[in-house]
Parts: sequence; C-alpha cells; structure tokens
Amino acid sequence: MVGGEAIKGTKDLVSLWVHETSRVFQDRLTDQKDVEWYSGILEEGLKTHFKTKLKDIYSDINQEDKADRGKQKLLIYSDFGDNKGKKMYKQVMGITKYRAIVENQLEDYNSMTTSGKMN
Repeated sequence: MVGGEAIKGTKDLVSLWVHETSRVFQDRLTDQKDVEWYSGILEEGLKTHFKTKLKDIYSDINQEDKADRGKQKLLIYSDFGDNKGKKMYKQVMGITKYRAIVENQLEDYNSMTTSGKMN
C-alpha cells in the first residue's frame, strides 16, 4: 500500500495512476497496434483529466543517480526499494541502485529457501 510519504503531490499520484493502469491494461496487450492504442488513450487521459503529458511523468526518473542518466526511463513502483526493512510501496527513481537492492533481496531469498534457488 502506498503511504503518505510516497505521495507528496499531484505528480506523484498521477505517476502511480499511470503505473497501475499500465500494469493492469498495457501489460496484457500482445499486439504493438494495441499497445499504441492504449498509449494514445493514456496520453489523452493525462491531458484531459490531469493537464499533463506522459513525458512529464517520466521527467524525474533516473535523475538521482549519475549512473542512471541517459538510460531508459522505466516507471517502476516497489515495496522493497529502500532496502531498510520498511514495506512502503513507492516509485523507483534510479535503476542502478534498484538493481543492487533487487540482487540483494534475491541473495537473501536464495540463502533462506530450501525449495530451489532463483536467479
């Protein structure tokens, strides 16, 4: 669940909305024509209801870590991104740091499981 700490303003809420609707709808589309159709509807919805554009939603991603600048911008939310033991669903702002956290989580999982390791 997203807490108040993760939603500081309208842009944060709209980013979460874009992420969630994309996971529910876009991820199920298999044809490029359908993905483009969905993207058009998403852009129109952002413009009409939120007075923003998709590029504005993605503008802050990969800006926190110099190693991420220029990399593909992915809109990702996770509940283990801060790696501090708190389960708080929030936006991942840099893929390099997030990758290290995911690898650490995978290592922890593999050290505890008896049913087979994941890679």
